[in-house]
Amino acid sequence: MSNMNQKVENPFENDNARNSTPDDLPDQFVWTTDFARLISPKNHVLIGARGSGKTAIIKMLSHEYLSRLKHKSATKLVDDRIFIGTYVPMRLSWVGGLKNKPWLTEKGRENHFQWRLNIACCSAFISTIESCLRCYVTGKVENIIAERDVCLQLSAAWFPDMRAESIDALRQNLAEVEYKKLLDEEKLRVNEGIEHSKIGLEFDVGLFEPLKRAISILRGQIKFPQSAIWAVCLDEAEYLSVEYQRILNSHLRTFADGVVFKITTMPYKHYTLETNTAVPLVRGDDFEYIYLDSMEVSKRTLSEYESLRKFSTELFERRLKGSRWENSGVTLDMLLGTSYILSEKTVSQKLLIDLISKHANAATLDRAKYLFGTSKFDDEIGRKLKGALLLRDASSQVKGNSSSNIYSGVEMVIRCSDGNPRRFISLLNSMYLAGTDEAGFKPVPPSVQDRILRHFSTNEFRRIISEPNHGNDIHQLLLKIGKYFKDALHFKRLSSDLILSFRYNIDDDLTWAVVSEAVGVGLIRPLVEKSDFDELPVRGGTFRLSYMLSPYFSLLPRRGRAISLSSVLNTPPSSSDPALQMELI
Repeated sequence: MSNMNQKVENPFENDNARNSTPDDLPDQFVWTTDFARLISPKNHVLIGARGSGKTAIIKMLSHEYLSRLKHKSATKLVDDRIFIGTYVPMRLSWVGGLKNKPWLTEKGRENHFQWRLNIACCSAFISTIESCLRCYVTGKVENIIAERDVCLQLSAAWFPDMRAESIDALRQNLAEVEYKKLLDEEKLRVNEGIEHSKIGLEFDVGLFEPLKRAISILRGQIKFPQSAIWAVCLDEAEYLSVEYQRILNSHLRTFADGVVFKITTMPYKHYTLETNTAVPLVRGDDFEYIYLDSMEVSKRTLSEYESLRKFSTELFERRLKGSRWENSGVTLDMLLGTSYILSEKTVSQKLLIDLISKHANAATLDRAKYLFGTSKFDDEIGRKLKGALLLRDASSQVKGNSSSNIYSGVEMVIRCSDGNPRRFISLLNSMYLAGTDEAGFKPVPPSVQDRILRHFSTNEFRRIISEPNHGNDIHQLLLKIGKYFKDALHFKRLSSDLILSFRYNIDDDLTWAVVSEAVGVGLIRPLVEKSDFDELPVRGGTFRLSYMLSPYFSLLPRRGRAISLSSVLNTPPSSSDPALQMELI
């Protein structure tokens, strides 16, 4: 192929949708059930742990990105002018400007927040205008005339003293108004003790009002159906304080005119349902949650792993598009091979009996011997214990710094990524660098995969200690839970019910704060099914460690049976694993 002579391009280098653009993200995006649910005239709060794909999804809802997505449903939405989304990031750098003004009164803080958000929405909507003009106004001359008309009307509405005849001029004027406003407010505060500047009064008329005016102007230029959904897609609301989230909630409850809100945040970071009216938000009526981290079990016809594999395979294939490796025939299986621990490859009943005799308790051995030679053996013994027995036996044979093949194979990499796109892409990047040279893709040796997974797992675990707020507490909690599960798997006689999950049963504010924070950073996962209507458990329910931590603690990436968290925390530390004992000290 001619493109094989071009410079090597790493399709897995960018693992964060923040850095993606309309030129690359649509080609890499995987259409999911959760994404389809968001395309509706309902308000949604999209919840997901760090790296779960929230930003990618909320970006793809915008017309600028959706119009470039090669998917039949997306094409129909754009062609029929049904869904027009605008992506508005609310990153820490943006929200920091709100928090760095402690001198403001409560009313001043509210006014400042609304002004900044109005500016951010209008700035983002300019990209929506540009995209709609490109899609719906044919002909170069017609497009230039339409752009000029829209920009003149918008400049009259947003800054009457400044004229803009093009998209670029509109952006420049908006940026200039924002800068002048912030500078004037600082001068007034220092010189006269006044907290509010009269610059940019057009953005003080009420939250989202300047955006509504812009929508009205665009609708006057381009014909949209009356049923068209205009979505404001607000990203990273976890950075907003309770008072600012309360303001947004008020609009979720009272907004109309075909405008809906799609808001992303981390688990347990939608802090309140209160509004600035007398009535709080009503879930199901005013909005719905979508819990992104349970995406892998959304298709009832597929098992958890089958859904994970389907998603991961498509993500891998879409990442190859536009790269040197497009149409090269490279597959995940070719790159990673099969996992000795997790594959469906049959292990003889005789070998399993030997391993059960070595590692399991007497009752399990008796049951295995009774079922030996029957089809029930595979279902009741082999299916439940095979992975744990193989992992335990292989681990017992690893001495010192000797290499291992335990955490390798496509099944293991997919499970350890835990359905988290950022982690999966990061792992693929490491595998790619290890398995590629000028000659092309090569299979990555199992020992190299094991080293990469263990290194990645160790980094994920140890760097949490530097996380703000509860970093050290999360580290200590995960260490106790992981060590308990490791002791049960490696140093006690096994039964067919492996202990790999915990039930939250502690009435303690600090413990819950630590657990909920660990869920937010993606190191603990609540076991939530879609049949639960995306209801996150609060001070109850069943949780497990992220499978990404399995290599660090030498665990099997499976749910297993749950034990109470109080039992885990009240169990005295044993001396079975010196390495983890050093971590606990």
